Amino acid sequence: MTQFPEFKFEEPLRVLDEDAMKSPEGKARWRKFIMAYEKTLADYNFGTLIRKDAHREYAEDNSILVTRCQFVALEVARNKAGINDYIYEQAQKRKAEAAKK
Repeated sequence: MTQFPEFKFEEPLRVLDEDAMKSPEGKARWRKFIMAYEKTLADYNFGTLIRKDAHREYAEDNSILVTRCQFVALEVARNKAGINDYIYEQAQKRKAEAAKK
């Protein structure tokens, strides 16, 4: 949060700004962050898909390619902020509806 203070607010964390992340300035900020985990996070720079909008499922128009380190950092932040609770709640509703049938 110290290196990316914009993610202290729910909306920028819930809906990622791919253009800002992949701009020259964004790439430099992320590169500095990622390199700190080079020796501690396995496959830290491997490509990984992340949901652009956390309130939607994975889909072609809702997925962006990030490094594994970015994925872990963003999903941990989303979990701490309760943003991913929406997905869990939806799954529980579907499970309860299926059990009624």
